[in-house]
Amino acid sequence: MAYIKFLAAWKNQDICDLKKMLSQDIEVRISYSDKQIVLDYPRTVKLLEKRFEIQQDWHFDIIQQYTREDENIIVTNITREDSNARLLEPLFLSIFTFKGDSNNSQLIRLHIEAELNPI
Repeated sequence: MAYIKFLAAWKNQDICDLKKMLSQDIEVRISYSDKQIVLDYPRTVKLLEKRFEIQQDWHFDIIQQYTREDENIIVTNITREDSNARLLEPLFLSIFTFKGDSNNSQLIRLHIEAELNPI
């Protein structure tokens, strides 16, 4: 369950720990209604650093977990709030793919569907 350590580091905005858990070959896709952004390792780290510039409260709602050979796939909703519990942006639906055993697992893929509104 490497994803627990990863999400805890993200929630704590611990960029040093996150960088260790990201594969150097990571591919991140962020889909908006009008565009899609693809990020590699350096651009992913820069995005996280930018997001962590302000203190905020991240929430991860795990929807489903899957395994495939030595991969763990986690589907989650992500929201972030300011210190007054106001949403900073709409919901993100995310699919995290971790590869490796629980002691040496890295995030190899992340797909995010951004700016969603629940029905």
